[in-house]
Amino acid sequence: MLIFGITRFDATTEQWVQYVFSRQGLLFAGMVCAIFCFALVLGVVELLTLRWSRVNAELSLLGLLPGLGKTGEIKRMLLRTAIQRPASRLGLLCVVGLIVAAHLHVGRPVELAMPLIALACLGYLVATALNIFGGRPLPGFGKALLMIGMVVLLSLTLLLPVLWHDWSGLFVVRAGDALGATWIALALFLLWLGRRGWRGLQARPHPFLAND
Repeated sequence: MLIFGITRFDATTEQWVQYVFSRQGLLFAGMVCAIFCFALVLGVVELLTLRWSRVNAELSLLGLLPGLGKTGEIKRMLLRTAIQRPASRLGLLCVVGLIVAAHLHVGRPVELAMPLIALACLGYLVATALNIFGGRPLPGFGKALLMIGMVVLLSLTLLLPVLWHDWSGLFVVRAGDALGATWIALALFLLWLGRRGWRGLQARPHPFLAND
């Protein structure tokens, strides 16, 4: 019975290992990695949204604390505090993903997708944090639409390079062009969103004000 259990366990483990290193396992792991990177920044954004949307919160009292310096210094400190730790974690996830992708020899497109996804998540965090601190958070519908679009785009960025080995050359070119155009549109929108939030933050008399 013991020998049968060990044999069964070894067979199951072998199948699991084969799945992990297969194309299907790579697709699943890549999608999980993309969603996890985005979930990491979403947690930070939701925390900032909660604290800057509570009128009775302690934000106004923070401006009275000694040693915080001038308003401009406080704004830079807020941005650095909100971005520094998530950025380091995204960088670590990116390095781990690159090591795994290089070890599995999945190809250059998948390897390039790792830092691209991390940069997209970081850009979303920076742009959204600027809008929250500037008193111009996205409305609920716009926020949900952006989140859904980014999840789909990040997943497809890892999914398509693995799948298009079985596609015709013309279809691969069209899919690559569509994916590149979508990334350009996302980058332009995040730049616009970040600029919008930066202007709001610069015009705000003090960053420790709740968003009405």
